Amino acid sequence: LSEAAQTLADSSTVVQAREPLMIAVVPVKNTGLVGMSADPLTAMLRSKISTAAGGKIQFLAREKSGKAMEQIIAENDLKNLGVVLGKGNSQIAGVDYFLGGEFIGDTLITSSPTVQSTQRVGINADDPREISATQSVKTKAPNVAKYLNVMLINAETGAIPVERLIQIERKMTSGIENATYILTGELSGLSKASAAGDRSDYVMMTFQLIDPNNNEILWEDAYETKKTTRRSVLYK
Repeated sequence: LSEAAQTLADSSTVVQAREPLMIAVVPVKNTGLVGMSADPLTAMLRSKISTAAGGKIQFLAREKSGKAMEQIIAENDLKNLGVVLGKGNSQIAGVDYFLGGEFIGDTLITSSPTVQSTQRVGINADDPREISATQSVKTKAPNVAKYLNVMLINAETGAIPVERLIQIERKMTSGIENATYILTGELSGLSKASAAGDRSDYVMMTFQLIDPNNNEILWEDAYETKKTTRRSVLYK
């Protein structure tokens, strides 16, 4: 994210802008590829860009839910009616660019060699009639290189003046020469704590057994645990 933010801040589009660019964020696509939530990722990217740009970029509220925009429009209506005092009847700023991104996996889907099967349909052994069919089976390939592609999109033309592809996960290539299988997985968790000291921890563990020769998932499963802790005394 830091690399993507610096690339955008150093681009000619941002550096040569006479006034701060108005940018709205659109959700990052394919977050399921890396098991990340789009909202925290977008918030971190936006914060890093603001720091790197040094005032050359201003982000606008354009959430998909529209709640922020509804509040802004309602506030402007109140000012226009004179119900609340404001510095002026300023118009809502328009978007110059959209900031978007997409996670990409290198050859996520691989095709196995075409398999041909033949079945006899003759009424007896002397009848030569038969049916042939071919099938190409596609399998998942989890051991791949993964990238984050960050794009700055012109709001009027749809052009992409700034784009940066960043590798976030490398394909496992070393140390598997003598391995019969590859065991991999992901660990994710969600924790909540109350002011009274009660705490709950939810942990999800996923595992995959991979054939290193064809990168096919042979087995996969997931396990989840939840632990609740109640505390009556707070120690510092």
